[in-house]
Order: sequence, then C-alpha cells, then structure tokens
Amino acid sequence: MEKKRRNQLDQERHKNKREKESDMEKKRRNQLDQERHKNKREKESDMEKKRRNQLDQERLKRKREKASDMEKKGRSLLERERLKRKREKESYMEKKRINQLDQERLKRKREKASDMEKKDRSLLERERLKRKREKESDMEKKRRNQLDQERLKRKREKESETEKKRKQIIDKSLHAETRHPKSIDKANKQFLKEIQKSPDYTCTVCHRMMYNENVIQFRPSSFRNSDLADFCRTHLKTVSDKEWLCTTCQRHLRKGSTPPQAQVNKMALPEQPSIVDELTDFEARLVAKRIPFMKITALPRGKQQGIIGSVVNVPSDVDETCKFCQELQYRLVSSLSN
Repeated sequence: MEKKRRNQLDQERHKNKREKESDMEKKRRNQLDQERHKNKREKESDMEKKRRNQLDQERLKRKREKASDMEKKGRSLLERERLKRKREKESYMEKKRINQLDQERLKRKREKASDMEKKDRSLLERERLKRKREKESDMEKKRRNQLDQERLKRKREKESETEKKRKQIIDKSLHAETRHPKSIDKANKQFLKEIQKSPDYTCTVCHRMMYNENVIQFRPSSFRNSDLADFCRTHLKTVSDKEWLCTTCQRHLRKGSTPPQAQVNKMALPEQPSIVDELTDFEARLVAKRIPFMKITALPRGKQQGIIGSVVNVPSDVDETCKFCQELQYRLVSSLSN
C-alpha cells in the first residue's frame, strides 16, 4: 500500500513538473527521450526485439478493439493521408519497388486462398468491373476498346514464330475436338448444346429466320453502296434488339445488287387474315389456293423423316369449291325438309 501510494505521489509530482515546463524544455525532453529510447533498442537482442514487437502489436490490437466507430473511421482516414503523403515523396524507383512488393504479396495471398474464396473474389471483381463499365461514357468505352486492341496487337507482335505456330496448332486441335469429339460424353454434351439453338435471328432484308452462325450484325457503313443497303433494309430488330443480316444478302449487297429474296423485291408475304386462325384443318384445305403433294419417307439414320423427290403444287379453284359447298348445303336442307 505504501509503495502504491508513493508511486501515485511520484506520478502526480512528475505531472505537475511537466505542466510547468516551457515549450523549449518540452522539446528538449522529448529529444532526450527519443535518443534514450533509440539507444535502448540498439542494445536489444533479436529475441527481445521480437518479444517487444509482439507486445506492441497486442497492445495496438486491444486499443483498436476498444475504439469506437468514429475513432476507427478517423484513424483509417489519418492512415490513408499519411500513406498518400509518404507515396508523394517517393521516387520513381521506390514506387516501382513498392508496386512489385504489393503484387508479390497479393500473389502469395491468392495462392493461399481456397477455391470458394477464389470463386467469390472473381465474382466480386466481375461485378465491380461491370458497374465500372456501365458508368463509362461512349468516349471512354471507345478509348478502352482502342487500348485493348493496341495491347493485344503489341502482345502478338512480341510473339515469336514458334509461339504463333504453337497457338495455331492448339486452335486447330480445339476446333477439331469441338466439331468431332472423340469421347461419348463430350459428343453428348456437344449434341445437347447444339439442339438448344433455334433460328431466332431474322434477316432485316429477306425476313428469313436463320441461326447465329449464318448472320452478322447489319451495318450500312460496311458496304460500298450504303444507299442500296438502306433501301433494302426493313429496320426489323430481333435478338438483342439489333438488326441482323444473313450471309446470302450480305454477298449480294457487297456486289452492289439487290438480293433476290429481299422484301423490297416484291417478295414480301401478305398478312394472314385473323379468320384463318379460326378454321379447322379440313376447312383450311378446302379454301387453300394450292395443295402441295410431296413424298415423305423415313431416313436411314436417326429415325427422322425427309422429303424425297420433287414437291408438286396443284392449283385449286376456290370459287368452284365454294359453289359446290353451297349446292351441297341446299341439297341437304331440301332433303331434310322433305
């Protein structure tokens, strides 16, 4: 108790003494304390330094846990400002060295991460990149695309002939494996993937429904005769709210001629009356102007059906059919009345 009381008295006396000090005396005392602290640390052994660092880290950790949200926020802001001032004073070589160290540390951290952490990180990076690109203006998008193309061009220029040849061989093997899979599982997956596709792409010139492999995005500026392309287009938008052009119409437009199946070449189909939807199959056959005849047989492989031979369109006189139906109706009514 006496020791504790004596320590308290010493602390109070020391505190009163410091309050009475002038600014010069405080500055001189701080310098002496720093020098004494420095000399003390120089004399420490490696084990003592390690132990002191651990104690400092534990003390700092306890201090940060006790801090409030406002104190944490203020400390983070101060640390950012201090780091910013420190980086502004750095030379070019120091900045380069720090960037390399940061990249190595990040690389080691990513190597130690689990598969779930890697997956979550990749998803977060994609979302962040997506949000960033959504905020970009048209000029920024154009500039980013140009930079990407230049970087890819420089990368390809630096490749040696051996690397180019190796890439070509890999691409050919991948293409061959995709077109003609060797294993049954891959062939099944490829088949299921292919049958999910449907002809959803409609040509803006001829209105034919095509697959993705047979169309390109319509751009009038890509043709020499852009007036002809504008004349043939019908502004029909389908997938992704874009205009698409089939390869057949593209070939004719590049030659400077109107595609034979273009809608503007009087190839447009007339609109179907709404009353046709209400007709039965028998009624639709009766009023059809042409009756097609074709030979449908089972194909040798796949158990699918196909047309063999030519298709014959037999014209039908609809007026005569309607007249006969009226006469038949009159005969039936008269026979029932009798």
